[in-house]
Amino acid sequence: MTKSQKDSFLMVCVNLWQPGLNVITELIIVYMYLGKSLANVAFKTYSYVSMIQALSFLSDFKLGHYMKIPRKSIFIVQLVETIVASTVCYSKAWWLLSSVDHICKKNLLPKGSPWTCPNDVVFYNASIIWGVVESLRMFTSHGIYPQMNWLFLIGVLPQFQYGCFHTVRARVYVKKRGKKNANAIE
Repeated sequence: MTKSQKDSFLMVCVNLWQPGLNVITELIIVYMYLGKSLANVAFKTYSYVSMIQALSFLSDFKLGHYMKIPRKSIFIVQLVETIVASTVCYSKAWWLLSSVDHICKKNLLPKGSPWTCPNDVVFYNASIIWGVVESLRMFTSHGIYPQMNWLFLIGVLPQFQYGCFHTVRARVYVKKRGKKNANAIE
């Protein structure tokens, strides 16, 4: 487990805020495999979905900790739930793909059919932008949007501002209330 993953998990344990790392994972894989959109989509799926599942697992552990449920019991329930949910989802997907003719093909489906697959556009667009067009052509000095890289740095600044504000607020609180109640706001 890398330091950034540990920091993400710590952030969830403390305040249940889940960071979104899908853009970062797309940037990493596009520089590793230039022009390979399928590798980009697969890497994005595995990295993002596994992170979300791990964060959900941690939030369940946090809730169980507050409710004084033993960790072993939580783990067993999570394991059984994962097996049941994955089996049901896989079976449902297999059944739909084998029983619905022309699924996800709007022009071949009957009018008013619910099987249009509207969410596949997100992965299609990501594979085009990050895999086919390549971020080298978009985000480097030779590309169309080289200034967009500064937004990653600008996005980090509020985090530091919040940390400084919290530290100053905690020190003022300790001075006013004394060391006895210092842990009340943390």
